[in-house]
Amino acid sequence: MKNINKTANTAMLAGEILLISGTEIFRIEDTMDRILDTAPSAKHNVMVMSTGISLTLSNSEGVVTMTNRVRDRSTNLNRIYLVNNISRQLQSGRINIEQAYKELNEIKKLILYPPLIKYSFYVLSSLLFTILFSGNLIECAGAFFAGIALALVHFGASKLGFNDFIVNALATFFLTLTAIILKRFVFISMNIDPVIISGLTPLVPGVAFSNSMRDIFNGDYISGTGRMLEAVVTALGLAVGVGTAVAITGSWI
Repeated sequence: MKNINKTANTAMLAGEILLISGTEIFRIEDTMDRILDTAPSAKHNVMVMSTGISLTLSNSEGVVTMTNRVRDRSTNLNRIYLVNNISRQLQSGRINIEQAYKELNEIKKLILYPPLIKYSFYVLSSLLFTILFSGNLIECAGAFFAGIALALVHFGASKLGFNDFIVNALATFFLTLTAIILKRFVFISMNIDPVIISGLTPLVPGVAFSNSMRDIFNGDYISGTGRMLEAVVTALGLAVGVGTAVAITGSWI
């Protein structure tokens, strides 16, 4: 019974990491199936949805049924690659189930970027997207300061434990408010459009929406619809933040 429990725990851990990291449902089920296939003479069944995972594994040792509620969601391609690599090494016999479980725990604890680097890229991306959108030097300067406001508020709201909708709404509110203040009192000739759009671009849930469509096309209608709704709510938070700032200041300029 010990071996079958370890295999089930390893498959569940791999599925949890992949689901948190934002991969498609069919890839999660495929990876978990590869791990469960390593149990001798076992029958198994896996069901993954956007907010949870269930699996059943049975052989001559007994039956194991597990359910895991997954609340966190992000996008981390590095974790997805590492987990898929481990499942294939395990299936090919290059590592055993104990090694796979240990490596998966290390991957789960892995932090890709420290907060300082992550939020610094919010500022940098705002600046660079402004150049991409044909912004001039004044608009780049405006985007830089607006990006700082976006990063600081996003970091602070996340630390306070607000949900993603509130975090995005607050961050884009202060992004827009900063841009409008700069337009009115500092950079009078600044075109505000590329400044606002450049700050919003890193927050747009493009990957989540793409994955939701892939899930739907693969027949995972519940998970696909759930992820699409999540992407819509994220986009709505961005719109609420911008719209509220515009409404409070009285005009776009």
